[in-house]
Amino acid sequence: MDELEAFMANMEEGEEDPVRVVTYTTEGDPILLELTCDGERSEATFDSTRDAYGTGSVETTTCDSIVVNETTEFTEYVLEGCETANFDTTVFVQ
Repeated sequence: MDELEAFMANMEEGEEDPVRVVTYTTEGDPILLELTCDGERSEATFDSTRDAYGTGSVETTTCDSIVVNETTEFTEYVLEGCETANFDTTVFVQ
């Protein structure tokens, strides 16, 4: 979580930075999200090739920002301003 927060801060400051977020399916298969920032926008690569029951694809898009939505039940990190309309924009839910 600290690395994601640092990535967001670096993105706001216009600094280049990479981060990898790994989540797991119900069956325990990893889903990878690689985020890189060029100082202005972030590139997001969603990799489900290790998911035995998923699409097994790698999709990439460019996004403007990451926002944090906080409720009393959870905190959600979401990509905004993405070029690809059907891209899963949820980065992480805590």
